Amino acid sequence: MGGALTDPFERLKAEVDLLGRLLGEAIRAVSGERLFALVEEVRLLAKARRQGEEGAAQALSERVEGLSVAEAEALVRAFTHYFHLVNLAEERHRVRVNRLRAQGETLENPRPEGFLALAKALKERGLSLEEAEAHLNRLELLLTFTAHPTETRRRTLRHHLERLQEELEGGTSRP
Repeated sequence: MGGALTDPFERLKAEVDLLGRLLGEAIRAVSGERLFALVEEVRLLAKARRQGEEGAAQALSERVEGLSVAEAEALVRAFTHYFHLVNLAEERHRVRVNRLRAQGETLENPRPEGFLALAKALKERGLSLEEAEAHLNRLELLLTFTAHPTETRRRTLRHHLERLQEELEGGTSRP
């Protein structure tokens, strides 16, 4: 993904589209055309339902209810992989947006969540450099690590997502 797209949301959409196409190719190669067709059918029905198309909710419900356990598991697995890829693209999007915002940051116009905004607020309150330093030295930062069930990822999946991140960073993309 080169720098040709200037709007960060265009780049996000392009990355999601690319990763979705690549996932589709992988599903076809590994699990066959039948699963790919099922995933596409359910995806299109879900999209139609979201857009309020009449009968789409019923059609989606009937289609999913008619699946075997094996088909349902494969479908859930495919969508799980898709959402992991979307999360990867969104993480990259946040980094791009934050970098763009940081480029224009000044003491007069700081990012609200940044250290320059804090420095500006302390200065506006009339604190001297020494007083501000004293306040900051009293701060305690406590990190909290949680294992949220929706964020647990197998080591192999994390490895594959890291490799995809490297590929996207290196600009190696397919047409």
